[in-house]
This record gives sequence, C-alpha cells and structure tokens, in this order.
Amino acid sequence: MSAVNLTTQKVGTHEVAVLTFDLPGEKVNKLSTPVMSEFKAHIEKLKTSQYRMVVIKSAKPKIFIAGADIEEIKELKTTEQVVNAVKGGQEILNMLEDLPMPTMALINGACAGGGCELVYFTGLWRLHPFTSLSRVAGIFRCDSCR
Repeated sequence: MSAVNLTTQKVGTHEVAVLTFDLPGEKVNKLSTPVMSEFKAHIEKLKTSQYRMVVIKSAKPKIFIAGADIEEIKELKTTEQVVNAVKGGQEILNMLEDLPMPTMALINGACAGGGCELVYFTGLWRLHPFTSLSRVAGIFRCDSCR
C-alpha cells in the first residue's frame, strides 16, 4: 500500500496533480526513507508532466506531516549516515521547489519538522480553518530564514 498517492483533479480546463500523504497503519504521516523515495518518484514524473499545478495534502485527520521518522533517526550511528540522510532529504525538497509548475501545500492540522520544511519548499500554502498557527510548528521561523 502506498504512502504517497498521485491523483488528478480537473479545475476548469486544467489538470491539477494532487499528492496525498497517507502512511498506512500510522496515525501520523512521517517522512521515512521509503516515504521520501516514493515522494521523489512522483516528483520525477511531475517534472515532465503537463499539470497546471501540484497540490500536496494529507489524508490524516487534523495532521499534515509530523516530520522525520524518529525511529529511523535513532538508527543513524555515524556522521556520514546523518550527512547522507540530510543531503538525500534536501535533494528531494530541492526537486520539489524546482518543479516547472506552481506547488501548494494544504495544511490541515499539525505540521512539524520535515513537514514544515516540505511546506517551505512549496510556492504556496494554505491553512485549513481549524488549524491554529501555533500548531504549525516552526513555519514562521522557517519563512524568516529565506
């Protein structure tokens, strides 16, 4: 079962790509290595697509993305492993930022760590009405680093 699903939605005469994070068997979406690999594969397909826009959202109720998989981070034992993991994540987020069409994150709840970084690399973001700004940890700190 997929953790990141690509669907399309027709908006007027245009097709919009919708990437939906929904990590199977988990209450929250985590950016583990398998999830990021799947996300990267979708981004690679989108690079050459004709979609008018890419929307990124979560299927989890009241949570966007919690961030990195802490259990996976605990397994990193050497500086080289940490550097490679960070570089790999940055590469994927840079690919997202470099897509030829606008990207938007629909934040439907809590968003932290790597979830905020993902939002930062989209061109647009929108909070759902029930999402308080205090629940979007670090988004303004990230935004001020631009």
